[in-house]
Amino acid sequence: MGDAHLRSLTKRENKSSLEIKQEFNKLPYVKWLHQQFECIGVNPILPRSDARGWRFSSKPSLLLGEYRKKFYPKGKKIVPKDLEKILVSPIGLATWYMDDGTLDQRRRYHCNSIFSTHGFTFKDCQNLKKFIKNNFGIYSSVHKSPIRGKKYWRLYILSKSMDDFKKIISPWILPIFEYKLPKL
Repeated sequence: MGDAHLRSLTKRENKSSLEIKQEFNKLPYVKWLHQQFECIGVNPILPRSDARGWRFSSKPSLLLGEYRKKFYPKGKKIVPKDLEKILVSPIGLATWYMDDGTLDQRRRYHCNSIFSTHGFTFKDCQNLKKFIKNNFGIYSSVHKSPIRGKKYWRLYILSKSMDDFKKIISPWILPIFEYKLPKL
């Protein structure tokens, strides 16, 4: 769900590969992701061509080709209807949060987690809301957020679920992302 990208399908075999790009200061996270994906075959970690961070890609595979078809049916990333069967583990939720999550701590008693779901439609965000409720018991809402003159959708974890959310994801959050966890 996060910052990763599935490359277009190969013409003959319908294979795809996963591409990971992160900023320089996220090298521990890049190394951790690299290790998580070793089972499908990965290329070495290299500096990004834009000189702004690190990157690596997986070897092309049919499994990733199937995911490419689900997540990019018309070339644009969507939330597939069967995500509830895909996003089932706490490590998956934590990885998504490390990629796309922020901690909104504006006032003394306001501390909530937000997923930046800017590329998705309102309906996709409503589906994400349903999926994390059904799979993890986490209540959230969908909000519009202004960014650079445009409005985008974000998934906002409700206060009544923040304790449970932290308990579910905190065992998987890498030290470089602990700033995204509330101090409850």
